[in-house]
Amino acid sequence: MLHRTVYRYGSTFTGHYGFMALRADGLVGHYRHENEHRYRLEDGALKFFNAKDEQTSQLVYFPDANCALDKGRNGHYLLSALQLAPPAQPGSLAPLLVNSIPKSGTYYLEAAINRLGATRLRVHLGQNDCHDYRGLPDDAMHVRPSDQYLPIPAAAIAQIIQPNELAVGHIDDHDSLDACAAAGVQLLHCVRNLRDVLVSLYHFKRDRVAPTSLADSVWRSLSGAAGFTAFLAFYAERDIAHITSCATVILARPEPVLRYEDARAGTPHEAVSALFGAGGLASALEAVRDQPTPTFSGGRPPSAHLWSPAAEAFFQESGLEALNERLGYGAPIENYSDAAD
Repeated sequence: MLHRTVYRYGSTFTGHYGFMALRADGLVGHYRHENEHRYRLEDGALKFFNAKDEQTSQLVYFPDANCALDKGRNGHYLLSALQLAPPAQPGSLAPLLVNSIPKSGTYYLEAAINRLGATRLRVHLGQNDCHDYRGLPDDAMHVRPSDQYLPIPAAAIAQIIQPNELAVGHIDDHDSLDACAAAGVQLLHCVRNLRDVLVSLYHFKRDRVAPTSLADSVWRSLSGAAGFTAFLAFYAERDIAHITSCATVILARPEPVLRYEDARAGTPHEAVSALFGAGGLASALEAVRDQPTPTFSGGRPPSAHLWSPAAEAFFQESGLEALNERLGYGAPIENYSDAAD
């Protein structure tokens, strides 16, 4: 399992150094230090070498525990932080990360790509952390996300994603995305009309996510436009700020971008479709449209009544309107397609 694990690397004397992946090509991934350029496993000994091919350290590897320890003067250790299952049968798809604005069709697209043969890792990536949803039923995945929280950066996890595997995330940092791409992971971004994003997030928080505090419960006690406005106020510096950051970063990225609205219509951009072969993605999107996902129950409650003058003022004054125009969306739309994707 060496090549399927992100390890914590450090010393029993001096503490945690950082996260490390041991790549199949013999190079050390993510962790950067001149003493750990590459590695070799020989007769139960895990040896590290520098770029000059000089051995710099040696640890005893314990395969049953998937860890390693240097019992000598350095006290180096490798402890498993995230271990993925052995890869499924190889396929034609590159390792893939769907990086999206929250509530812009993340799991809708995941379901479509899974239909094309990719294995869903069920690991949701952030810049410096992830949520490990493996083993949870769909309807329980986001109830208490903090229970699945791991402080492992996306750039480290990207080192162990294999061809024909799929991860999802909301990453708003160029360096992290560049590192994922450098590890050989294909990035595909998703965007959506930000007005719909906010309405979708409102329903998602209300219907799927348990309150995390008394203050988080207060806005839920209100209904209609008042509840929506209170929701905007509560999450302005939290999730909505993250939405803004994700959208801003995606706008500056070179990778293909899928609009949620185009996905629903079965007309993904050519650059997106090209990742999966002619017609493949469009057909898969149509096949899974309106099917339940970990964040969408399959129904769409009416939402036009939520958008009040106060909500519109927030949208304008927060800069979301200007950002929405940069994403290619114009005036407000009357009927919100508020699937909590």
